[in-house]
Amino acid sequence: MASAASTSSSSSAAAASGAADVTGDEAPRPLILRELRDDDADAVYGLFSDDAVTRYHDLDTFTEIAQARGFIVRMRQRFADRSGIRWGITREGDDIVIGTGGFNRWSLHDGFAHLGYD
Repeated sequence: MASAASTSSSSSAAAASGAADVTGDEAPRPLILRELRDDDADAVYGLFSDDAVTRYHDLDTFTEIAQARGFIVRMRQRFADRSGIRWGITREGDDIVIGTGGFNRWSLHDGFAHLGYD
């Protein structure tokens, strides 16, 4: 059983890191899926410039913001031609992309999709 001091410090650490508060002090905010936009480039770069995020991905770790912009354009095009869908994940109330998720490959004709998230 955790002491009051350790519970309080855990709660403070969770709040400082932006992580969900598991102590019950604050309700977690719902996650929102939405189409990636041009103004998400900085957040997308922040995600995919991290080697831990791209380790099992089919793309290289980003080294410049232009790669994030290109990624957003490609994801929109995949959605337009119905070959995939990759949307941003945000927390309700702040609209900042904290991850992405969707179907990396999607075939309506063959009835399959590869699910991915980061």
